[in-house]
Amino acid sequence: MHSLNPLQLRILQTIKRFDFGGAENHVRVLSNELANLNHEVFIFSFESGRQTNMLNPKVTFLGFCAFCGTLFFSVLKLIRIIRKHKIQLVHAHQRLPILSASIAGYIMGVPVVATVHGRTGYDIRSRVSRVIPRSIIFVSRTTLEKSDYYNQIKAKSVLVNNGISDMNNNSIFIPYGIGYVSRIDSKHACVIGHLIDLMPSIANANNTVTLSIFGGGKELNYIKEKAIAVNRTMGREVVIIHGFVENLGSMELFPELILGVGRVAIEAAARGCSVISANANRLGDLITPENYQFYSDNNFVNVNGSPPTAQTLYHQIVSFYENRVENRNKSLELCNVIHRDYNSEVVAKKITSLYSSALL
Repeated sequence: MHSLNPLQLRILQTIKRFDFGGAENHVRVLSNELANLNHEVFIFSFESGRQTNMLNPKVTFLGFCAFCGTLFFSVLKLIRIIRKHKIQLVHAHQRLPILSASIAGYIMGVPVVATVHGRTGYDIRSRVSRVIPRSIIFVSRTTLEKSDYYNQIKAKSVLVNNGISDMNNNSIFIPYGIGYVSRIDSKHACVIGHLIDLMPSIANANNTVTLSIFGGGKELNYIKEKAIAVNRTMGREVVIIHGFVENLGSMELFPELILGVGRVAIEAAARGCSVISANANRLGDLITPENYQFYSDNNFVNVNGSPPTAQTLYHQIVSFYENRVENRNKSLELCNVIHRDYNSEVVAKKITSLYSSALL
């Protein structure tokens, strides 16, 4: 074991890719905050990504390895990084990085901490990934407690919220603006397609309503074609395709209503947007002070919900606008609560405490 400086740790964050998404944004925000707290932070990604421009200059991004899609090469690469940079602790995110880090950490005598961002049965399905990490962090209480492995891992598991960095508190909200933020893959494209198809009906109730789509991906061209067709029918740009935006937090103009879960929902709520919990698998309600604890415990996913349909999406959006003023006021009430519970410095200090325990 490398000698430990109590004032500074040499930490390796490892993740499959350092692009934009819930786990990736989590690693970027956490790494930046750990660097602010005087720790020496390295990030290693198995695939390329676009988040490096948003990293704290104190954070060292080690790049990616084209061959690390296999377990053997990823373990070998991590061993080399641990040895070269005298890493004291590895924090792994997502399935292959967690398994690889567990093996590399065991071989090198370096403790490993893992964070489960998705399904427990996927991220830590290997017994090695459950046994070797000193702590397993969850961002959703239900994901932990309903896991098939709960009895095996409960003693080392802990719930820690996603942290959010400072948001633009001077946002100008677009009245009757609806937003959806995600990778535009086949699953999200289905939800976005429903929303685009609904816009003529929603616009009948208010002719200033708009739908803004943020994100890039393989299905972007398909979404653009649907948007063009609806805009042509409506005779105005009712659907606006922004594509990939590196830093949504810096945008001054932003829709007043966002559909999303996880980090998208947290960051939107933190800037004062109204949020309906929605993704390809689960549709929930407008997040309010009354249901906040349930959604906070479950990473802003309605774990009891069903996949959204055009009809259920329409109902949720129209219900929001029927009581728009009251609903907007409730959302604005949540701002301070979100900033309190998801403050990135507080979250980083909780995780640093877990690191310290792992090193004992």
